[in-house]
Parts: sequence; structure tokens; C-alpha cells
Amino acid sequence: MEINVRKMKLRNETLKNLAGKVNKIGVKILLMLLLFVPFTASKSPREVEVGMALGKGSYIYNTGCSSYRVNFADFGAHVSFRDGPAHVTIQGGTVTEDRKDGKMDGGGLVLNPMVSAELQWIGIGFGGVFINSSGDDGLLPSIKLRIGSVDEVYFSAHLFDGQPFYSGGGLLRGGIGVRVTPTTAVWAGINIGPFDEFGSIINMQQEIGENVKLEFTGRLFDSEENSIAVGLSAHFPF
Repeated sequence: MEINVRKMKLRNETLKNLAGKVNKIGVKILLMLLLFVPFTASKSPREVEVGMALGKGSYIYNTGCSSYRVNFADFGAHVSFRDGPAHVTIQGGTVTEDRKDGKMDGGGLVLNPMVSAELQWIGIGFGGVFINSSGDDGLLPSIKLRIGSVDEVYFSAHLFDGQPFYSGGGLLRGGIGVRVTPTTAVWAGINIGPFDEFGSIINMQQEIGENVKLEFTGRLFDSEENSIAVGLSAHFPF
């Protein structure tokens, strides 16, 4: 396996502890928000969104005694069902890592189902990341939080909620998003994991048709730890 779950558990123990502390409170908030869904007017009809993304990059793996560079390539796909503020999303994908002789070892599978409530000025979602690999399996929590309107300016934070899993934002990220034009949105912030150090990351989304969106995500300002991903998605009202 090249998504070493035991390594991830050790390296992200702080993230998991944080997730555990907010989990009970967060689930209660999510349930409270979902109670308001039937009474919340929605500008959008019911819709389904499908999308996929490809990425690659590198990070520094620090063993404590030594460190070395790891190259990776990842792929992600998702389907999301939306009924007003109520969203149910299933994300999945693969990650391969090059650690030894330059070969891309064939990899681990990642599945991340999530339920979220997306109101105008706040959004919160919870799920679980299931990792299946040749050497180890694991389960990690996934959390996302948004404060502010996606049509204006907002803050968002994401834990184990990237698509693809590594290059789509890293294991933990937070930042500010801005709707630049009716068809263009930009998000910028910092991320960490699997990257050893915090770094800057940017995400750009451009609508290229009535129902089609092109997305770019990059951690570009670090020669040792960097990533880039490009994705395409489409949504269909029903």
C-alpha cells in the first residue's frame, strides 16, 4: 500500500483529536440546520452534480531521523445530490506514491461519503474517509465548515475533504473565498498534510457553460512540497 494508514494516523493525530473534540458538537449543529431545511426557501431546484479531477505533486516525509521526498499522483470523482440546503456527496479516488526507485506503486482507494447542510450564510458537513490498501485499512473523519455566503465572501475549513485526496487541497486547509464575477470564484488559504509544512494554496473555479464548471487547485510556491489538480464537473437539475 502506498497510502500508509498507520503513518497517516501518527502524522495526523492532532487533526484526529481536533475532529473528535468537535464531532459531537458539530453533529448536533448539523442536525439543527437540517431541521430548518424544509422551511428554507431555495433558489435552486433539486440537482445532481458529477465531477472528476486529476492531480500530482510531492511532499517531504519526515521519519524523525531522516526525511525524503515522495512524489504522488491522484485521481478523484464525486456525485452529489442536492435538495435545497441538504447535500449528500460521495467522493472516491485513488492515490499512488513513488518512494523507492522511481516507480509509481499502484495504490490505495479512498471513499468519502458526506452529509452537509448548506444555508446561505453557513454550511457544515460531516463524513468518514474509508481507506482500502494492499497493506492496511483505515477510517478517518471528514469535516467541512463555511461561514459567509459563497456568492460574496466567506471563510471555509476542511479536514480530510479533498478531491483528489492529496492534490485537491491537502488533508487540512482553511482560507477565504471570493465570488469575483457571476461565473468566476477564487479561494486562497493554507494547507498541511500530507505535506510536512504549512503552505499556501489557491483554488479557482470557472463556469464554462450553463451547467459545466472547470476547477484548478494548486500549491505552487514551494519547490519541495507542491501539488496541482485540474477538475471538471457538471450539474443537472431534476
